Amino acid sequence: MSQVSVHAVQDQSTDLDVLRAIRTVMTFTIADVFDLTEDEVLWVSYHLDQALVPFAGCKMHSIASPVRQEVLTGDFSDKLNRRNRGLIAPQCSSGSVAEAHVLDWASVVSNVVTLTYTARPIIMAGFVGAVAGILTELGVGNADNPRASRYLPNAIRFAK
Repeated sequence: MSQVSVHAVQDQSTDLDVLRAIRTVMTFTIADVFDLTEDEVLWVSYHLDQALVPFAGCKMHSIASPVRQEVLTGDFSDKLNRRNRGLIAPQCSSGSVAEAHVLDWASVVSNVVTLTYTARPIIMAGFVGAVAGILTELGVGNADNPRASRYLPNAIRFAK
């Protein structure tokens, strides 16, 4: 795997490309963890798009490797499309139901944004809250009927 500098990716792409890539990586991650239906994937993608709007004017300080991969190759878009068509199986499964608090999930999934943008704390907290809301709507953390996850948040790593 070749190393690509942050500056090279920034020079070749726009802020919008990076935001779209973040949305796609996050959507794929959530879809894989919680085994979302195609309709749920569309819903999550839409709401992540809305939640990412405040980052359009923020300064990028680095780009997480999955986001870089998506910008350069479209790999996560391809995986998401193939997953929605039933052509690939979920990426990880322990065979048992894993549960974690919705805020743990929101924090881990939002980390891809933290690795990419320097934003005011209120913007970052609002984004994590929006992700927590999206996950709650999907049933994550529902005491009566919790949405099962395929693995725990500590299995997700977004490296620079």
